Amino acid sequence: MENKINAAAEFLKNNDDFYILIHQSPDGDAVGSSHALWHALRSMGKRARILCSDPIPDRFDFITKDYTDEEFEPKAIMTVDVAEKSLLGEKLSQYADRVDFCIDHHVSNKAYAKDTLLHADAAAACEVVFELFNAMEIPMTRAIATCLYTGIATDTGCFRFSNTTADTHIAAAVLVSYRINHAAINRRMFEIKSKERIALESYLATNIEYECDDKIAIVPITFGVQKKFNMKDEDFDGLSSIALQAESVEVGITIKQKTEDRYKISFRSSNNVDVSKICAVFGGGGHVKAGGCTLVGTYDEVREKLVSAAKEAL
Repeated sequence: MENKINAAAEFLKNNDDFYILIHQSPDGDAVGSSHALWHALRSMGKRARILCSDPIPDRFDFITKDYTDEEFEPKAIMTVDVAEKSLLGEKLSQYADRVDFCIDHHVSNKAYAKDTLLHADAAAACEVVFELFNAMEIPMTRAIATCLYTGIATDTGCFRFSNTTADTHIAAAVLVSYRINHAAINRRMFEIKSKERIALESYLATNIEYECDDKIAIVPITFGVQKKFNMKDEDFDGLSSIALQAESVEVGITIKQKTEDRYKISFRSSNNVDVSKICAVFGGGGHVKAGGCTLVGTYDEVREKLVSAAKEAL
C-alpha cells in the first residue's frame, strides 16, 4: 500500500495537463474525489480537467461551483472511483485504454490502468485520496475537505454501512475540523427531496416484487415508471436502499431501464451474501454488500437471470 501511495504521489508530482475521468452516473464519491484532486493539482500549479460521460447532478453544485473547465490535450490520464474501464461510458471510451493511473477502493477493480492505487478496505475513493494527500503533505483546505467528506459520507450511507471503519471516522473527524458544513452536506445528500421524489419512493416501496420466501426484493424502474413520474434521469438514482427496507430481505435488486433493451442493475445485501461476485458474473463488480452491472434483454429475461443468480448466492 505504501509503495502504491508513493507511486501515486510521483505520478501527480511528475506530470501535468491531467484528465481526471470518473464513472458514468456519477455519485458523491466520484464527484468528491475528482474535484478534490482537481483542487490539489491546481494548488501544485498544474492543469487538470474532470470528464464524465453523464452530467453531474445538480445536488452536487456546492462542490462543482468552484470548478472551472479549460480545454487542452492531456499529457496524463487518470481515473478515480472507476473499477473497470467500461464504467467510463461511451463518451469517454476513447480514453479507456489510455489510463495511466487509477485510484480506487473497489475490490473488483480490473487493473485496466498502467498503474493503480487500490485500497479495497477503504470505505470510499475519497478516503484513499485523503490518505494520499496526507502522504504528499498537500495543504488541506475547506474546499478539499468538503469534497472528501461528501464522498465518504455518501459511500457509507452517512456512516451507516458496514464498510465504515475506525479509519473512516478518523478521516471524517479531520475533515470536519476544517470547518466544513457537514450538517448541511448530510441534509443535502440524505434528507432533502422533491415532492416528486417522495412520491416515487412511496410508489416503488409499494410495488416491490419478492422472491425466495421474501429473501429477495426486486425494485423495477422501467420506462413506464420513469414516464409516470416525469423526472430527470438523475432523479431516479440512489434508490437501491428501498429494496432492503423489508426486514426479511437479504438481497435487494434495483432494475433501472436505460434503453429499450439495456438495464442498469444495482445489488444490495443485508447479510454476508457477496453481491460483487453476482455482479461479476454479468461483467460488473463492486463491494461485498453493494454492486452493479448492466444487462441486455427484455425486462422479464433480465429479471429471471438476476433472480436466478441471487437464489444461487443465497
